[in-house]
Amino acid sequence: MDHGKTESKEDSFRDFGMAVGGFALGCVLAAAFAHVPGDSPTWASWAQAFGTVAAIAGAFVVAAHDTRAQRSARDEEAKQEAATTILSLQVLANELARMCTLSMYQKQDRSGQIIYADAAGEFDAIARIFHDFPIGTVAAQGQMHVLLHLRRIALEMSSILRSDPDLGGEQFVLRHRTRNLELTSAARRHSIELAEVVRRIAPGRFDEQIATRL
Repeated sequence: MDHGKTESKEDSFRDFGMAVGGFALGCVLAAAFAHVPGDSPTWASWAQAFGTVAAIAGAFVVAAHDTRAQRSARDEEAKQEAATTILSLQVLANELARMCTLSMYQKQDRSGQIIYADAAGEFDAIARIFHDFPIGTVAAQGQMHVLLHLRRIALEMSSILRSDPDLGGEQFVLRHRTRNLELTSAARRHSIELAEVVRRIAPGRFDEQIATRL
């Protein structure tokens, strides 16, 4: 069930009911003031009726305030969820760019320093994360093409690292450097773009969580 549509219908019915009630209240008040009583007993009854009407009016004011507060809370919760989801994708994009750089550095490093025990396997793993990523919010924020491209970058890097097993480190890097730089640049660009989306959805709220380390 689409909870957003359900809530929207509930709000519409509530707003309609309040509008009708407000109109009826206005009619009652207009009629009351048009027939102001002249004697004391009638004044007492009129005052009692007016008090009842005032209580109803107060109830409408409270209901209207509660409705706006609930709607504002739902909007804020939706923004929080959207920003958190896009932030997660931004962090992954930043990590993918780092992996592209570090995996090639490991290939040509003569010291034998191990950054990734299985670099190709690391790219396969992050590709699976992109594959299983919740797409609802990503699509709603217009970033589906970014998610798909990040997954393709991970899969291509995995393929590159499994290719040319007979080449030494420096020769391997020379052969694949151009494409690696293109993929690294694309992942970094997506990371920057996603950071801007997070800031647009929730200005200032997640600035410290946005990943920038490359």
